[in-house]
Amino acid sequence: MPLTIELLPDPAARDVRLTQFASARNSSADRLNVLHGSALQRRAASQLLAEAGDGALAAVYGYTPVDLAESVSRYGNAAPRRPWPPGADLTAVEQLLQSLPLAEWPPDAPGLAAAMLRTLTDLREASLTPADVPAGGLRRIYQGWSDIVRNAADRTSRYEDAVSAATPDRAYAEALGGGPLIVSGIYDLTRIQRQLIARCARVTDVRMLLVMAGAAADAPPQRTLAALQRECGALVVRSSVAPAAAPSQQYFSASDPSSEADEIASRILQLGHQGTAFDRMLVLHQHGSPGDDRLVASLERAGVPSWRIGGQSLAQTPLGQAASGLAAVLLQPETARRGALLDLLSHRAVQCSGRAGDWEQQALAAGLDRGLHEMSALASIDHESELSRLLSDLAERSTALADCESWAAGVDTLLEAFRHYLGNASGDDPMLEAVQYAVAPLRQLDQHGNAWQPSAANTSISRAIGSQVIRDGQPLIDGVNIGAAGGPARGVRYEAVFIAGAAERVFPALARQDPLLPDAARSRINQRIPDALALQRDRALSDRHAWNLARLSAERSFTASWSRRTSAVGGPTRASSLLLESADEIERLDSAVASFAPTNVDGEIDWSRPLRAPDAASFNLAVLAAPAIDRAALLHEIWPQMDAAVRARRRRNAPQFTEFDGVLSGALDEIADWRPLERTWTPQALETLVTCPYRFFLQQMMDIQTANPAEPQDQQEAVLGDAVRAVLTAWVQSYLDDPESRDWITYSSDPDRLSDLADSLTGSERARRAVERLRVREASDARDGWCPQELDLSVDRARARVSGGRSLRLSARIDRLDVHADGRQRAVLWFHGADLPSVHGFVDGSSFASLGAMALLSDRGVPVRQIVVEHRSITERGHFAVETFQGDSLAAPGAADTTSPSSRLSATLALLADQLEAANFVPNPGQPAYERPNCRRCPVEAACTADLADRYRFKSRSDPEAVRAMETLRRQRP
Repeated sequence: MPLTIELLPDPAARDVRLTQFASARNSSADRLNVLHGSALQRRAASQLLAEAGDGALAAVYGYTPVDLAESVSRYGNAAPRRPWPPGADLTAVEQLLQSLPLAEWPPDAPGLAAAMLRTLTDLREASLTPADVPAGGLRRIYQGWSDIVRNAADRTSRYEDAVSAATPDRAYAEALGGGPLIVSGIYDLTRIQRQLIARCARVTDVRMLLVMAGAAADAPPQRTLAALQRECGALVVRSSVAPAAAPSQQYFSASDPSSEADEIASRILQLGHQGTAFDRMLVLHQHGSPGDDRLVASLERAGVPSWRIGGQSLAQTPLGQAASGLAAVLLQPETARRGALLDLLSHRAVQCSGRAGDWEQQALAAGLDRGLHEMSALASIDHESELSRLLSDLAERSTALADCESWAAGVDTLLEAFRHYLGNASGDDPMLEAVQYAVAPLRQLDQHGNAWQPSAANTSISRAIGSQVIRDGQPLIDGVNIGAAGGPARGVRYEAVFIAGAAERVFPALARQDPLLPDAARSRINQRIPDALALQRDRALSDRHAWNLARLSAERSFTASWSRRTSAVGGPTRASSLLLESADEIERLDSAVASFAPTNVDGEIDWSRPLRAPDAASFNLAVLAAPAIDRAALLHEIWPQMDAAVRARRRRNAPQFTEFDGVLSGALDEIADWRPLERTWTPQALETLVTCPYRFFLQQMMDIQTANPAEPQDQQEAVLGDAVRAVLTAWVQSYLDDPESRDWITYSSDPDRLSDLADSLTGSERARRAVERLRVREASDARDGWCPQELDLSVDRARARVSGGRSLRLSARIDRLDVHADGRQRAVLWFHGADLPSVHGFVDGSSFASLGAMALLSDRGVPVRQIVVEHRSITERGHFAVETFQGDSLAAPGAADTTSPSSRLSATLALLADQLEAANFVPNPGQPAYERPNCRRCPVEAACTADLADRYRFKSRSDPEAVRAMETLRRQRP
């Protein structure tokens, strides 16, 4: 059968040809097979063909290469293989290296096993025998590795079974159902994948749709074309489909990566307002998981849903990090250090009842240094210490693991430790389930004859957790797609495509050769076996092809950008050569944090306000324009505030907190208008004060605002919760405006009015189903005695009484006020998303929304015992969440070991008032400080220095008085 390669000008032409092949079948029951480069391409093609063929996809089968290989192997009755759980491969490589006398590489070299595993995988997917590898240590390792994996079931073994000479052509014919095979969206193939396609061409017609996208001579499509022509005698034809019209193109630079991500989110919102669906937008980058996190955070702040194409590595999640750390402590106790152990115990994913702030002092007093068992013995002197009990329990579990005699027993013991330290109170944690799912298959290593070894188990578990990917739900639906430029989205058509971080040495990436099989050795193998191995120096050509594909995949608009610095205070970066070649004009954007003119006080500059400093490009332009190059004098000329900046930097690095950290208690006499209890605060401002007082200082006292591309209500228009809230508000308002509909029970029991409103206001079937569920709840509340009375209540100076005859003034708002037959009044507050702020949060200092509602109703004369506060939310999937607070609970006495809720509320309010009056606004990066959880989504992070976490830890020990109140608030948070 012939293999035909059709060369296409762009992805749009490929989609046209794909639909033509599907429609050219004699009937919709005729089999058509399509081989895609990724699961995402398969989903997109299925959607395309369903829309083009009125949903007739019954006989269209989509595969990825590994799926097709597995199907062929199944029909070919391949010999059974042993299970090969994630993590077993790295352990096997380590054991193999220990068993061989290697002069080139020391077996215990850090990272050697992981690097060797990547090299061995390349050799296997090139279908090379040990004899094809240059003589030496690598050949001996590859020979031993081939023996180990000969009967192991892994990803590459599926290809090996499929292309094996023992697999008959009949297996290919049955796997393909006698239908032709279309290869779509694949641009580079390993040698074993090319062999798979060649075997398919022996039993059926195979046509490869290859998008060249202006490919250079050595680009991936050209290399694939040449290899298939040489190995399969492929026939090459050029498509007659004309290329699509070029989309609009924009290019810009931002001051730092966070500002760049915020600008992309702003432009996505603008496209959404113009009618482009979020799932028809794509953001590509080459920054890995941190780039995903940054873009997702910016889109969340804008109220835009997102979907990670590549998912999120379990090892990058807080619980995955904690699980890896806990396994390392238990399985390798001799390497445990005091600092790392305390960091683990204070990790937010670890469930410990003690106070981590006291543990470091206890550890130092006990002389703890390293070694889990040694530290446990030293700490056991103080039997009453919580830290002592924790170390004793960890040491016992570590001893139990060391005494295990099988992988099954060891894995079960470790999983029990995970459940004990990482499980939540409800026992329902999908992340913990993912950890258990990744680690549990390691029990199967007993079947391989591997003896249980704690050090090998630690390697396997780390590998298993690192290989587990957490997928976002509902791909291609309602969310902006975010992923790697060279990943699964290559060539998939979107209305709008963004490329972020197009900086030199990032995209295209700086090529790093394989240290064990460098390009020179790979080239020698390719001279004997053409195109057997990919060369690492060709990475730049692959990135260039990915860039061209991204530009051609955009139907409506293409936008590329880069940040001029690696971070808010990092070093300068240059634009990618790919961007410079494509752009006619590059828009330069300033930082999202507003800049302020300096104010002079006695000749000094007030450096508590952030000022714009020149970047490297401005300085270089000034140097080029200067007739005489005296750089020191020139820098003072273009930046007069340089000396003051140096002095301010030194002050911020002082051993104790200063006014540059927001500590203004020593200057209160000079701040005549600082009367915080006479000002009005929003609940959000008080939450900011608890989260990070320095951020409160910047926003509330220094008036530093962030650039907001759209009004908040505009940012949330696409959220289902907004639509449902609008329908319910109109429904209740209609009841309040109609004097004849004063029977709320009858009104709320009639589904027709609410359904008609949902259809007229949203036209969304999901919104209609959601409001109907809410109507059922409203009818139930009506039968219980509740009835709506008012909508949208607000007050500017509601009072929350504080000890000492003081009051905090709050601006409060209630979305709806209900009245009960027994006289109680219920404040209903609407939120977005499934994670509702706790209605009891004001007691613990985590959310003050319900405190504002209580203050508003109290000012209206409602007794606290008769106040009810209810938080409600509709998630994007239409699920309803609610939390209710009863005012009479404040009168309930506390348990034997706790204070009453009323006492805790009074203590929290008093502490807030004291903090405001003392004006000690110290920065708080979060706990543990090195993770900087409070800085991840901070809109004014650029006003802090990069060493914020280290500076905070150092100063908090040198100046504990300044942070005492904030630490007390933080301990009270849930």
